[in-house]
Amino acid sequence: MGIRLGAAAFRVRMGTVIGWALMVAVCSDSVGAETAAESTEAASSDNALETITVTARKRVESFMNVPVAASVISGQMLENQNIHDIESIGNLSPAVVLVPTTGMAGGSLTIRGIGSAGVDTGTEQTVATNIDGVQASRGNLMRLGMLDLDQAEILKGPQALFFGKNSPGGVLSLRSQLPGDKFEFMTRAGYEFRADERQIEAMVSGPLTETLLARFAIQASQMDGWTQNVAGPIANPGAAIPGEPALLPGAGYNYNGSKNVVGRATLLFKPFDDLTATLRVLSGATDDDGIDAGVEMTHCANAVPYYKNRPDPYGDCAINNRTSSGALPQIVAQSDPNYRDGRQYGVFGTALTSLSLDYTRGPLTFDSVTGLLNYNVTNFNNAATNVFIESYSGFIEHYRQWSEELRLASNFAGPVNFTAGAYFEDTKLRSDFEDVLANLPQDPTTGRRDGLASTYAATGRTYSGFGQLSWKLLDSLTLTGGARYTREKRTGFLEDTYVHPLIGFLLPQGVGVAGENTFTNTSPEATITWNANSDLMVYGAYKTGFKSGGFARPVLITPNFKTGADFEYKPEKVHGGEIGSKATLLNGSLRLTMAVYEYDYKDLQVSNFIASQLRQEVANAGGLNTRGIEAELAWRVTHQLTLNTGLGYSHARFTSFDSITCAATDPPTANCDVATGKQNLSGYQPARAPDWTATAGFTYETAISSLLRIGLSADARYSDSYFTQDNISPFAHQGAYATIDAAARLMTMEDHWELAVIGKNLTDRRYVLFSFDNPSGAPGDVASLINRPREVMLSAMYRY
Repeated sequence: MGIRLGAAAFRVRMGTVIGWALMVAVCSDSVGAETAAESTEAASSDNALETITVTARKRVESFMNVPVAASVISGQMLENQNIHDIESIGNLSPAVVLVPTTGMAGGSLTIRGIGSAGVDTGTEQTVATNIDGVQASRGNLMRLGMLDLDQAEILKGPQALFFGKNSPGGVLSLRSQLPGDKFEFMTRAGYEFRADERQIEAMVSGPLTETLLARFAIQASQMDGWTQNVAGPIANPGAAIPGEPALLPGAGYNYNGSKNVVGRATLLFKPFDDLTATLRVLSGATDDDGIDAGVEMTHCANAVPYYKNRPDPYGDCAINNRTSSGALPQIVAQSDPNYRDGRQYGVFGTALTSLSLDYTRGPLTFDSVTGLLNYNVTNFNNAATNVFIESYSGFIEHYRQWSEELRLASNFAGPVNFTAGAYFEDTKLRSDFEDVLANLPQDPTTGRRDGLASTYAATGRTYSGFGQLSWKLLDSLTLTGGARYTREKRTGFLEDTYVHPLIGFLLPQGVGVAGENTFTNTSPEATITWNANSDLMVYGAYKTGFKSGGFARPVLITPNFKTGADFEYKPEKVHGGEIGSKATLLNGSLRLTMAVYEYDYKDLQVSNFIASQLRQEVANAGGLNTRGIEAELAWRVTHQLTLNTGLGYSHARFTSFDSITCAATDPPTANCDVATGKQNLSGYQPARAPDWTATAGFTYETAISSLLRIGLSADARYSDSYFTQDNISPFAHQGAYATIDAAARLMTMEDHWELAVIGKNLTDRRYVLFSFDNPSGAPGDVASLINRPREVMLSAMYRY
């Protein structure tokens, strides 16, 4: 078997390299021939694609001149498709999977098969999010609504130099619109039929004085939801306890509804031509029925879901927009103010402030970005598809991050230039957890009826510096090299703040466990860039990356935790490289980008929920290799019609990983060591890492009169199969699928107003985003968060 795998790997590597080489050769010949012959068959320059600028190296540059693999999505495309969340942005690029999760971490971001699960809030994401220059690696940012974006950039592969402290898996960079020197006003309203969703949005922008510009945007939405809760009353197994009702009340909500408000204020101050100060404040609030409200059972060991050997008569094991989740009886809910009325619920609020200073003096540019991020999450829910009160639990999380990034870059006329900078970050996290856990009588001392409460506190302090030199060896050949040094101090603290007198398997109440460690790293990288001519660029890069270790946040704090070493995980590192090219053909009407890559990760941090033990673990995978090829093409065929397509092949596999707990199956899987309870996942595909992904679409706009024009667009996405949870359960495997989005718009020639019909997932394809072994269910019971079904929205916009 090892010989077959080796041969396959060799074919893949040779195929990707040969494919890249052929593409470069064809592009070089085509560009040269076109330039020499001034081909009359080439598209008119009127059909040239718009120039894309990016900030991948923290300076505004043409996308075609930057030796970085990236997908760039314009604000206009996001607006046309009514995209206001991070998950949907990921659907527009191959080899990218961005999904919300039901765990405390809130979300999972994966690029080229590399990412972090959204289970343990003590871990950061391997793929970072950068919003208006402020770097954050928290999965809970998936809950933040997005609006008024100018551009989204998905940078693929390790990004050690130009984004915050380091990012070994890639960066999702979101850049908001800036105010202009003319007055603008826009308002939009929309209605989506399936979820009964109502949206309204408004923006106003313009000059306040000659040197001060302002822009304000706000969006609000409310929906009833699409997943129906069918749980009905059921006999209470704890009715014999004094004060307990004979029946549990059944459903706590009808559908997975939500209310959202998000707003952004931007002030741009330019007192001199060479100095610009930009202040941005983004704030959002969400109130919904909890992160588990959209969860459905997707696999059951029996005909119906079980919980502690008791069947749920209302539950099923099919993806059908139905779930079964009960509420707490009032006598239990009233014993703790966090339980409210016993219905499950979720609340998320955030504020992100960034202050950017840009000063240019001759050939030198100085930049400063100061960031302050605060968010609060409260979530109480009944775990997936059962109506028994023992599963009711919740968490409250507070996170605060302050960061400062300084950068100095040169633009000398000579062949050598530099960029240097420093980064500082200070973070504080507190996570409080509660669980009813069992049918318990009232605690005579406290009056409480839940089983436990625990707290987790973590801090991080990062000092980081980087430098890069760029040397133009020839007019067409440039060598760059640099490195980032990182020193990060992490602390963690665990404590059970309440334990019911009848619960005896937890660490005693008030006994704390603390840990502290400092991690250091130097991440070098080097790139050689060849500009064959103005229309073709080829580059090769060696890259490394790093993410520090830290301290996990287990749900249950047991006597097994004696020192910080018992919940500490190691840092992860990566090294490897890629070869890429970017070409412009047909007088600028066709743009083609391509990259071939291979990276080796060491000690990748994998978080896993162990349902049978009601706890989480963070395990370090000894090794993981990812290699593949990706290509994206945009072609403006005529002035009215533009085509785009993308293809990604990412072969990510664990090369060494034997320390993760077995999935809940009966009998255990073949790779599970029953004696130790651990499984060997070496050779397996990690979760949320499909081998093949592809996108394709078109936009068409044309005038239908002297006053009106129409726009049509459609986009398709294909994903190969993948596992949906990190323990690689055989019952948590999503098959290949494809989705189709489309839109039709009627608008004035001056874009003063627009009417649109926007459809998403028009074939109503349902698939699993994230799953987990159902707590205390039968071995093989898997609960899953499902994608949103078909959406059809009517939208009206007015712009002045």
